[in-house]
Amino acid sequence: MARSSSSGRRCRRHPAVTGWLALALAAAVAALAALVPAAAAMPETARFMASEDPAADPDGCVARLFSGQDGGPNALPTLITNVFFVKVAVQFPTLEGDELCGLESAIRAFGRQQLEHPNITVCMFLLTTADFILPGTVHAIQQLYGTRLHVLLWEDYMARWRAAGTLPHMLQWFDGGQWKEGFVLNNLSNGMRLVLLYNHGGAYFDLDIVHLQAPRNRTNFISWQRTNHLLNNAALRFQQHFDYLEVTSRRFAEKFKGKIWGNNGPNRLTETWSEFCNSTASAQTADAGTPLPAWCSEIQLLPPAAYYPVYFQDRIQLYSEIAGRKVTIGVDTYGAHLWKAMKNKVSVVEVDSIFHKLARQVCPQTLIDMGLAGLSPSRLAKTGTQALPEAFNPSAQASRRARTRRPTRVGQP
Repeated sequence: MARSSSSGRRCRRHPAVTGWLALALAAAVAALAALVPAAAAMPETARFMASEDPAADPDGCVARLFSGQDGGPNALPTLITNVFFVKVAVQFPTLEGDELCGLESAIRAFGRQQLEHPNITVCMFLLTTADFILPGTVHAIQQLYGTRLHVLLWEDYMARWRAAGTLPHMLQWFDGGQWKEGFVLNNLSNGMRLVLLYNHGGAYFDLDIVHLQAPRNRTNFISWQRTNHLLNNAALRFQQHFDYLEVTSRRFAEKFKGKIWGNNGPNRLTETWSEFCNSTASAQTADAGTPLPAWCSEIQLLPPAAYYPVYFQDRIQLYSEIAGRKVTIGVDTYGAHLWKAMKNKVSVVEVDSIFHKLARQVCPQTLIDMGLAGLSPSRLAKTGTQALPEAFNPSAQASRRARTRRPTRVGQP
């Protein structure tokens, strides 16, 4: 304070520079204010599940999540009020540029739904590990759209799940450690999206889906990756305790193969649907005199255009301006999956490519903060066997602590 007073006296002695000093001081204060939340908000935001303090949950989302309510008392079945994402990484998970765009576009799309239905609250949840690093851009996104991202810590969520005792076969799958082989990160995400939707109801989306609009009049849905070929699990919406999820999760645990890409996600969804609900299953059930499960008629199978307007083998069309000219994003598209984890890599997002045009429209804050180059797929986003995430590997945590421990000087105790 003494320095500030001294500076103030000097400013009065030099009126010609007073305005410039005031502007510089204001800019410095604004910059400091922008930096402090980015560094300090993470512990408060991420660790709210360990506390019952209402101040850590101002919109009531966390309380509602574990109250047994599916979307709140005023929510219609067709309104999506719980939106889930999952993010795990080998070490220090964070959100990259294309994932930030996916998050911002989802907050924008579902925030509009809340404006149309002011008696509901749309809650956004990210399940991740305690070493998660929250990008500063997330704070700007929250302020821009007025919607908060709630970070669920893995250990805290597991404790709540164990206490609830739902889907015991999935708890056994997790505790058994089968997910530690092969595509580790993908294995964890594939399993937990089924758990989240069964336990709470709502929608799950991969973070590399760029949302154009929220689905309307859709209660339970999956989308074809290719029509009558494969159902994809990157975009799912189900009511709480929906039977199809229970059946699919059992098959997930029984037939889990961590080293086969797609086996535990799209294959399990498609297999369960085909066995119980398709035309062949209908004929066989009719012959046996057994009715189809009720949930067969309650699930809507969306066309590929809903979330997969570009097939993964053609994903260059999303990033290349020339290749993308043959693609049309229509009014029946809710979002575009970027296929971040596929092998056919692209290195840059070109100017006026489909992704660039979508980013200008639905994730402007991310584009401002990251720039076009910042939206390019990371080299870390690749298929292949993956190391065990450090958050689940005590020996790796101990090794890192040993590497980062400050050396003791000679003579110190």
